[in-house]
Amino acid sequence: MISVIIPSRLQQRIGAADGTLWLDQALAQVARQEAGLVCEVIVGIDPNAVPPPRFDPALFRHAAAPGQASALNAAIAAARGEFLAILEDDDGWAPCKLREQMRHLERYDIVTAGQLELDSEGTQVGERVFATPSGWLMRRTIFDRVGAFDPAFRYRLDNEWLGRANAVGLHRIHLLSRSAIVSDPLAVANVAKRSAVMLGPESCSHLVFRTVNPNGGTTRTNTEEEAAQRSRQEYALLVDRFGEIPW
Repeated sequence: MISVIIPSRLQQRIGAADGTLWLDQALAQVARQEAGLVCEVIVGIDPNAVPPPRFDPALFRHAAAPGQASALNAAIAAARGEFLAILEDDDGWAPCKLREQMRHLERYDIVTAGQLELDSEGTQVGERVFATPSGWLMRRTIFDRVGAFDPAFRYRLDNEWLGRANAVGLHRIHLLSRSAIVSDPLAVANVAKRSAVMLGPESCSHLVFRTVNPNGGTTRTNTEEEAAQRSRQEYALLVDRFGEIPW
């Protein structure tokens, strides 16, 4: 049914005295999903990464080159499921996430979602409207139609992929909580340019929980000049190519 794709740098989870990784958390999130939906989990890692021996080696696929795009591509190339879901290893899912999103794939090509933002201790720090990859679910044939992630993009590879998805005319629905729609109507309007927008289920309106990881790429673009410059360059490339930042 669903192949869950997890890109991972095998980082130790912030505050984990027992040495557990973010990957441990991600695998636990997948295990919480409704029985029978997930047929496999594949973890994409850098070419020379060495997973701890306590993990099943069959979980992992080594990328051809460093970076998240290559890790995702390596894992997806090995996937056998009819559907693909992405979960970045420091993010989380509500137990109903996959079940609720699957309901929409009869009418839409891609289902995406906004997210509740948490700090590394699990405290809510915000809510975001944009379509983080951890909220994506699609048929495998849809991914193949758009094509692999572009390894030339380090920080905006998800935007670049969604830009190509928009360009080929795929139909997307984006699920949001009521509080997100009320709190950031301008962002909702931007997302609605390229997708249908609707409320998520009342039973679990927040489908995705995004960790503001101090060692993550988003934080680096806000604190390190080299990363910030690379992010700005990628932003400019996307605007030149698509006329906007695709969400």
